[in-house]
Amino acid sequence: MHLFLLGNTPALPRVVQDFMALAGNEARIAVLCAGANWPRYAPHYLQTFLEAGAQEVRFIGEEDGVLNLEQATEILQSATGILVAGGDTYLYQQHYVVSNLADLIREKVRSGVPYIGISAGAILSCLTCLIPEEDRSGPEQPRYLPGFGFLTTLVFPHFSEWEGQAELQAAAQELYVQEAWGLDENAAACFQDGELVHTYGEGVWKVGPEGEPELLKVEAPILLG
Repeated sequence: MHLFLLGNTPALPRVVQDFMALAGNEARIAVLCAGANWPRYAPHYLQTFLEAGAQEVRFIGEEDGVLNLEQATEILQSATGILVAGGDTYLYQQHYVVSNLADLIREKVRSGVPYIGISAGAILSCLTCLIPEEDRSGPEQPRYLPGFGFLTTLVFPHFSEWEGQAELQAAAQELYVQEAWGLDENAAACFQDGELVHTYGEGVWKVGPEGEPELLKVEAPILLG
């Protein structure tokens, strides 16, 4: 499995070439969105991937508040690369993790299709997802949600910007996670089969249940394979 997890959208140009190398010469990218405003962000993703050499970029998102599952399934089945964008993590989880699309997404990624997760998409790569307080609109919203299960750790995007150390460490203690990850908004991390193999930009933090976070810089000699 190849996971590119981003603290926020500004980190996308840092990872796109490595992602595209894994997506193949005739890359077909599925961009998974949620919320009513996703079309305003679509041109940025479209331009980024087409300029990087994608043959096709297709979007999955609501139309009039409804997700077309048949069309989404067709797009995912043909995709050689998957991006799960940022936004309302709860809504993304409803559309893609606890829906009929979840098993197909897991199958594709576990078979080697590269995955980009931006903010909400990074959070949902985990087995158990910590929803940052900044993302929760009220006390009735759960702190934890089940995710795709590609990683058994915790990922906290916007880490420095949202001052996430105390919140992430408290979750790590509660869930007995020895090694969690904080991602600043202009940084990204590549995980291969669960192991961190490459960092992009300044701001990938390894966070234990106590002590100070460690700022990491990891250079992979090669990401393919």
